[in-house]
Formats: sequence, C-alpha cells, structure tokens
Amino acid sequence: MINNKAKKSLLIVLVGLIVLSFTTGVVLSASASNGTGDKKKYKSHRPQKHVVVVHHDGPANHPYYGRTVTVLPPGHTVVTVRGRKYYYHNGFYYYPGQSGYYAIGGPHGARVTVLPPDHRKIYLHNKVYYYYYGTYYYYDPIQRVYLVVEPPEGADLPELPEGYETYRYGADTYYHCNGAYYRFDPYRKIYLAVKPPEGFIINSLPFGFETVITGGQKRFLYMGIHYAPFTQNGVTVYKVVR
Repeated sequence: MINNKAKKSLLIVLVGLIVLSFTTGVVLSASASNGTGDKKKYKSHRPQKHVVVVHHDGPANHPYYGRTVTVLPPGHTVVTVRGRKYYYHNGFYYYPGQSGYYAIGGPHGARVTVLPPDHRKIYLHNKVYYYYYGTYYYYDPIQRVYLVVEPPEGADLPELPEGYETYRYGADTYYHCNGAYYRFDPYRKIYLAVKPPEGFIINSLPFGFETVITGGQKRFLYMGIHYAPFTQNGVTVYKVVR
C-alpha cells in the first residue's frame, strides 16, 4: 500500500510532467509558426523588386530635366557650344524654347570654370571625372576649365537624377538621362553607366545633338552614340546604330 505522503509526491510529479509537456508543445509550435526553428534554414527568399520612381517635381533651384522655367536664375552665364547658346548656373543648363527655358543636361563639349561644391569625383580608367546631376566633366588643367564629356563606361551612381526615362529592351531595363544609359546592379544597389545595345530605340534625342551624314544617310550624334531616325506607329523615334 502506498501511504498518503507517497501518493501526494507521485501526484506532484505527474502534474509537473503534464505541465512540462504542454509548455514544450506550445514553444515548439510557436517556433515553427514564427520561422525560428529548423524550417528557417530551408526557407527561400525572393529578392526584392527594384521600384523605379520618376520625380516630376523639384525645388525651383533644382529642376528636373525637361522642366520649363520662365525666368533664368540670377548670376547665370552664357555657354556656347557649336554655335548654340546655353545658359549655365550652379550645375544646371538651360536652353531657350517657345514658352521659356528648358532645363537640360550639360551639352557635350560645354566648358565651365566652376562646378557646384557638392559635385562628385569618380576615379575610373586611371582618370578623374567630375559628376553633377547627370553631367560628367573632365578637367583641362591647361585651359583651367571643366569639359562636359561622354559618360565613362563603368561609372557608378547611387541614384539617378530626376527626369530620367525607363526603357525595356528584351528582358533588360535601361535608364536613360541626357544621353547616358544605366543598368541597375541589384547586388551593389548602384547604377552603372553602360553603352546602349545596337537597335535600342529612344523616343526623343537630347538637346545638343549633331546632325552627320554617314554612308549617304542622315544620322544624329550625341555623346559618342549614333542614332538613325525612323517612323514607328506614325511617330518618329531614334534607333542606336553603329
């Protein structure tokens, strides 16, 4: 016969085992549901999609490409490139239009003496380039001017300037701004300057392009890239050619 004291001890042990079993089950269930157990090791994660946001506004002193201003900023200077007059102020360029002045990127070949203090240096191919808001420069120490040059292939940007365009070409996405083309690197989270593939089509040419005759055919040249005009769905577009 088991005495009352022994019965009481046995009952306490049984109750303890029941409580422990219930608590363990709850913890295991919570771990599985929260993904903190072994299941987490086998859980696959899809990379986040890169979302492109094109800004259509900006402060008065920081206009996006294509914006029209009615009055030029005070203190602007005149920059002449191949007989065309542009207006430059604090890293931004303007070209006269019918209803005001278009904010554009730096025209290829433009020369300026001063860059905004927050410009960025890019070290590439054993050269130093200067970048500000979509425009690339190379410093000429003899003439002491900054020359607007072609985007150096491989230059990287943490973000694109406002007013860029997004194009799909096959399975790839390209970003176009002021004659420069970029691809997004999802691993480094940066934009890389690239050359557009032959056959790439854009809707309009940047300001400052040149008209050239190649093989008896009219072509447009800008930032070292040749474009051929043709009609698509009743609209004139421009295709990259070699």
